[in-house]
Amino acid sequence: LVSVEYEYHLQEASANLARKRDSYVEVEYEENSAGERVELSLSGRQSWELYNQDSVSWEAEMVGSRFDDRNSRGNGSFEVDSGYDIELGYETDSAKRVSIESEFRAYSEDLGGSSTSFLLGTRLNPSDQLSMGLSLTYSDRNAWLVHQGNGQLTTFDAIQWEANFDASVFFSAKQQLRAIWQWVALSAEEVDRFQVDPTARALEGVASIGPRQDFSRSDTWFQIRYRWEFAPLSDFFLVYARSGRIDTSRSNDFDDLLQDVWQTPISEQFVVKLRYRFSP
Repeated sequence: LVSVEYEYHLQEASANLARKRDSYVEVEYEENSAGERVELSLSGRQSWELYNQDSVSWEAEMVGSRFDDRNSRGNGSFEVDSGYDIELGYETDSAKRVSIESEFRAYSEDLGGSSTSFLLGTRLNPSDQLSMGLSLTYSDRNAWLVHQGNGQLTTFDAIQWEANFDASVFFSAKQQLRAIWQWVALSAEEVDRFQVDPTARALEGVASIGPRQDFSRSDTWFQIRYRWEFAPLSDFFLVYARSGRIDTSRSNDFDDLLQDVWQTPISEQFVVKLRYRFSP
């Protein structure tokens, strides 16, 4: 096993239009116990904190061809293509009444497919007593390689949506109401099937026999919590939590995935909790 890593970090104050600039460069090289190169990458990142408290960042990584000894789950290693990963981000000052976060990412898959994702979020702080945040992430994956068991792998074209929402209401310094909702949904369609050839250390294409391996998954989680500090180090809680998961063997519309996972929860809880500190 060989692992070599080099990292360079430079922090600069008052860099041109920015109040602060951070720069990173990292080089990684790694071999497994069989002498196979499993990591070869060069990455760089810069972020700027502007004078108005907004921030801008970019990150790029180039990855050389290497052997994947993990995705086959003990059924041999196989060579994957060289690739890239590029991210661009922009955030406004989170202390303002309205702030925005955005991020774009473009990256390559193990067998050469090109994938992208885009995140857009906002946070509202209309008063000291109320705060709300919402973010949406859209991902489009092409030739996404997934292990299916017994050294068999399949590439999929997949679309994924992720939503996160939170809200907090401060009735006073001792009373708070907080709600959190998360949803992740994925719809994937089969493209090609492969079998690991441990002798050639490569993936061999195989004929698609049997039903297609299309699938969809939808997960959601919701919680609302009331907290009242009625005495020092003593609290009263009311909590309602609900979660759901749906897995299907076909690609589904996202409207159906959201509706079905919310209407058929796998867990629902209501909790009343009292925490009291007895004085000595």
